[in-house]
Amino acid sequence: MGQQVNFYWYGDDERNFFAAARQQSGDLHVLRYMSPDEHFEPLTELPPIAEPAGFHVWLWDQAECSAPVVRWVEQQRYFTVDPSASEVIELSRSYEREGHLIRGRLWAELAGWRMEAPAERFEKSATFQKWFKSLTGWIKRHYTKTPEGWYLGPEAKEFQQRGGRLAATDFAPVVKIVRH
Repeated sequence: MGQQVNFYWYGDDERNFFAAARQQSGDLHVLRYMSPDEHFEPLTELPPIAEPAGFHVWLWDQAECSAPVVRWVEQQRYFTVDPSASEVIELSRSYEREGHLIRGRLWAELAGWRMEAPAERFEKSATFQKWFKSLTGWIKRHYTKTPEGWYLGPEAKEFQQRGGRLAATDFAPVVKIVRH
């Protein structure tokens, strides 16, 4: 079963989180959520939110965690990291859209399994679990908890105080990506 923390960030909130994440990691790598091939090159900067899956990335500590297991997703025709078999953290980034701040989350599967043997569960390393808890703990210490149980970054709180609205989901029209 996975664990998560949900949050809203705005402006420098994201930059400040990544500065803290780099300090709490041995060698932080940010990976795209999907790739046309099996190779996930670490990003030097975050992808634009408007890019396909730009709001969604994987965090991997190369110094402390084994290489991520990659799998092919036939229906969408791309490769992605298998979060059940890998010691990665899924980051769904918070972002603004039409005066609404869309909620983000950090999520990790702390007890894993492999596609070829889903009944065989295993605990992920204590180092990985500690790293995940340090990142979620940073958010809990530096953000304000909302009555709904989410966390609001300092600049996200200012955004809300200026009349910005918080949204759990982006209700933008769905666009189907067709690859030829």
